[in-house]
Amino acid sequence: YHLHTVDIVCTGLPLTDLNTLEFADAQKDGNRPLKYIHAWVWLEWPQIQRYLFEGSVLKETKGKGSFGDADALTTWLSQFDLHMDTWGKGTLKSVDSLFREIENEDSQLELWGRHDGVPMLMRVTHVLQLRVTSSDPSLKGKFLFSTWAEATNGKRRVTHTLPAMKLTLKDMPYDLEKFTTCASALLADQLTNVVDIHYRFTADSSLSDCEPSGVQMGDLHFVEQRHDVEESPSYRGLFTMYHLYCMEAECTGLPISDFASMDLKGGAIYSLKGWTWASAQRVMDMMRHRSLVLEREQGQAMQLWQNMSKESLDTVGRLDELLRQLSNPESEREQSLAESRELLSLLETKLMDASGQKSSRHDDSPSRKGRSFVETLPPSMLAAMEMSSIASDKFMEETQWKQVEAAKVNKKESNGSG
Repeated sequence: YHLHTVDIVCTGLPLTDLNTLEFADAQKDGNRPLKYIHAWVWLEWPQIQRYLFEGSVLKETKGKGSFGDADALTTWLSQFDLHMDTWGKGTLKSVDSLFREIENEDSQLELWGRHDGVPMLMRVTHVLQLRVTSSDPSLKGKFLFSTWAEATNGKRRVTHTLPAMKLTLKDMPYDLEKFTTCASALLADQLTNVVDIHYRFTADSSLSDCEPSGVQMGDLHFVEQRHDVEESPSYRGLFTMYHLYCMEAECTGLPISDFASMDLKGGAIYSLKGWTWASAQRVMDMMRHRSLVLEREQGQAMQLWQNMSKESLDTVGRLDELLRQLSNPESEREQSLAESRELLSLLETKLMDASGQKSSRHDDSPSRKGRSFVETLPPSMLAAMEMSSIASDKFMEETQWKQVEAAKVNKKESNGSG
């Protein structure tokens, strides 16, 4: 099946759920017997997608060696609605970047679908998250949390993340030794080169501006494996399944107050990150505040869009009036033409501004409407996707056993103290 989804705008349909009758072709006597009764309901697109994806299975996995070059990958990706015309522009990565990512075994592509041909492409990556705690008594109950990141060009963005790094598929399956090696590399890249919290990148910035933190990792243990699905911030239209492996590391040598650090990638300065020691409750407060700010910004953008639309309609009305005046005498016609050109230029500017606001703030994808893409996936399909893990079965079993034993000890201690 080759299925093509189109939007059809209709009038005259009931605003409530409805049934329709479909009749077969006319018989010899002219009668058309009843063939089907169709039941129709009004649903939002994410809800419809859940029905379309129900029963989907993994059909194909694309990894290293699946494509001869980036052009072959482009050809294969063109069968999906991925907004590839925007890739490689602005902050978005190119198809070449995705090809190198696949060849380096940093990610892979999974094609899911049903027997009737409803396809869904998913990029799959594995990420190590580190919950860094301190042995300092004043930081008890707190962990290290990144609040912002600044690129080398000076552009800053809100992050709200734990220290994290991608895990390569080359080293799977992962055990405690491999996770420990990755955790050490993560600390070396992101938390070794410390600067003041108010430091900013300049043309002369270098590692000589930093002070070595002397960070040392002590106790390290596995916390949990979880999953997240969202539209990739690097490849628009391509959804990504993140397999997240969270470990907790007690460290020494880090500042006890807020600080910044230079993040290295391949030995070169990649970004500047701001860090704070936060409790779980404080993180929740920060996320709530961020949510309120985004809601306010979205409301302001919507109001701006409505105002621009009204002003544009007023301009169109004035243009219509001027066009009617062109039938007047020559002296008035020249003035009307000049004003018409001016209004056309103004209208073009307003429409371009409004279009930019609409495309950046009111996209139709679930992630841009405040909904998670997970809401469009049937639970059975999501559970099947989450089965993939680069951690060894032995490591996961041992971790679960340790967590059970620790829970038993905590229960005994609490009962004894009671």
